[in-house]
Amino acid sequence: MYLKLNPHFIAFRCEWENCPAELQNLETLRKHLLVVHTRPPPPPPPPPATQSTSTPTKPQQQPPLRSRSPPFPCKWSTCTTPPLPSFASFTAHIEAAHLLPHLWHAGEGPRNTVPSPSSSTSEPRPPNPNPNSHSKLPAYLLDPLTGRQVTPSVATQEMENEDDRRRRQARINRVLALRDRHAPDEVEYTAREMGMIARVLAERRARQKMFGEYKERVEREAGGIGEILEAG
Repeated sequence: MYLKLNPHFIAFRCEWENCPAELQNLETLRKHLLVVHTRPPPPPPPPPATQSTSTPTKPQQQPPLRSRSPPFPCKWSTCTTPPLPSFASFTAHIEAAHLLPHLWHAGEGPRNTVPSPSSSTSEPRPPNPNPNSHSKLPAYLLDPLTGRQVTPSVATQEMENEDDRRRRQARINRVLALRDRHAPDEVEYTAREMGMIARVLAERRARQKMFGEYKERVEREAGGIGEILEAG
């Protein structure tokens, strides 16, 4: 099913100088910028040994994250902003100048931040206080990890027989009868009131007709004036 959908994902490309990274969403791009590109530059490689009896050099340790001392230069594409004096100002600059255009153009991208139940980082589920309470239920209704019932069972569901259905229908009919009995009576107009209503409706129709005729006359006169102006 997934292969038939033929999905297309937008690559969030890091435009830092000489960086070929392409990330899957904006959050990963943000972490990439604030972690990878705030490290100090790697030290130059040691010169080649000239003698075989030279003392072996110790391997260089990886510098800790964000160990670069101020200022923090921005090497994003054609950005001409001078180096930032602090990590906070560098973060604000990256967010406003470079990540916000990504957000407006491509959105935040796909996200998959919910840990799976089998993940070691997820909180342990509490054990079932009564493991024998669901011993008679089918296994597919229980959580395989804790033994708790996670799917409702219809084993104890009450079924309505014909007598119960008739009693329920009779109760509904009584409620409907009470509703109709206590409903307000419809308004009954006298002949004089009906005449007044008819007269008001006739006057309303006459006014609507008058306004319609006035509208048509104004449109005809405006059209005639326009023709005269065009001819002149």
